Amino acid sequence: MAAIAMPSTHAATHAILLIITLRIMVGDINRRIGKGGLPSRGFSTAWYIRIETLAERV
Repeated sequence: MAAIAMPSTHAATHAILLIITLRIMVGDINRRIGKGGLPSRGFSTAWYIRIETLAERV
């Protein structure tokens, strides 16, 4: 039973982390647009790397 429960818990944790990260990212982009500047390519790359790092830790 534990073997069956573990992957689903892992997937749920993964999904929650991704949702939280995406919400933070969207909020940050919206603030930048509000200030009149779109995020640069470097900004989005930094976020992508951060998401990948979080995903690997889970």
